[in-house]
Amino acid sequence: MESDTQEPIASTSGTQKPKKWAYTHKYQTAWESNAKFCKSISVSKKGDTHLHCRTCACDCKGGISAVQKHNSSKKHIELSSNGKVDSVFNMPSMIKQKAVLKNIKETEIRIVSFVVEHNIPINVSDHLVSLINSIQLQPKYLAKLTCDRTKCTAIINNVIATTGIEDLVNYLKTNKFSLLVDESTDISSVKILAMVVRTCQNFEVTDQFLTLLPVANATADSMHEAINHFFNSHEIPYQTNLIGFAADGANAMNHDG
Repeated sequence: MESDTQEPIASTSGTQKPKKWAYTHKYQTAWESNAKFCKSISVSKKGDTHLHCRTCACDCKGGISAVQKHNSSKKHIELSSNGKVDSVFNMPSMIKQKAVLKNIKETEIRIVSFVVEHNIPINVSDHLVSLINSIQLQPKYLAKLTCDRTKCTAIINNVIATTGIEDLVNYLKTNKFSLLVDESTDISSVKILAMVVRTCQNFEVTDQFLTLLPVANATADSMHEAINHFFNSHEIPYQTNLIGFAADGANAMNHDG
């Protein structure tokens, strides 16, 4: 006997999808040791299931894969490129400027130490820095610069002194001047006559050393002859250009000629 009711038969035409399990990713402190994310992620205030991005102040739900996806987003990239510096003193330009200022201060201390070590007058420092600033040599050529005691003496005697006397003699040939003389004896008992000329250039009166003349004896005739010989040998018309003469009151300076 057949039953009037029939049980429904389950359809096997469709396949049932397997159920997905939801995995909750919690924040792990080990992620902070990752060099790619250690400066940008921290645990969110929403709980340990969210990550907080310090760059754009966003919260990401998920694990480290969610952070990687967020880091490649347009918003994060734009904010990262416009990120602010922690301090103005950490800017590259400020760091470079601080290094330059440090080198300048060290150089100033070395200059002052040089003046003190060699007992140089303090007034020289006013001109020493200007001299250093005027040096136009490149570092590779500056390393070849030498000026020891022997070379310095040779330059003074053969270059500066020779050129200075030539320029002064040429000026005395065409301009009026006054002569100041004084006789002395050096350490080797040689009698010498010092000659200084007073000139006026551009309404400025200056005294310039001319020369030292050895004399046979400290008589008026001997010194007069030495002066005349110097002027004549350098073709200086002293009889017309010499307008003043000064000497001390010694008897040797009195000459009737």
